[in-house]
Amino acid sequence: MTFDGTPYPHLNHKDFRFDAWRAGANIAVDYVWFGKDPWAVEQSNRLLTFFDQQGDNYVNQYELDGKPLSGDRSTGLVAMNAVVALAADNGLALKFTQALWDAPIPSGQWRYYDGMLYLIALLHVSGQFWAYA
Repeated sequence: MTFDGTPYPHLNHKDFRFDAWRAGANIAVDYVWFGKDPWAVEQSNRLLTFFDQQGDNYVNQYELDGKPLSGDRSTGLVAMNAVVALAADNGLALKFTQALWDAPIPSGQWRYYDGMLYLIALLHVSGQFWAYA
């Protein structure tokens, strides 16, 4: 995104792809830790509602209009959506948190990125990821 909120026009940066997975989680954690902006709850609800509408095996990349860009599912996105659930209040939190608990430990080609997001999510949803003052 650019500073005015429009999609960044270069290459594939205008779509929801791997780097975008963390954005929702960052918003949710900021809200859980500091509670300053109720917009974070709205945004978390919006994101989880979108993925809920995609079905239980939603894919890992989308155009901004919601059109899937791949057929792949990624544990990293499942993990980040579980973190988003921390700030949601629309009744979908348990479903997305359970999906993290049920997800296999990442292995194979993408194990590093998916695995790091998986570990971070487990720490967040278990209450073991702390902010130190």
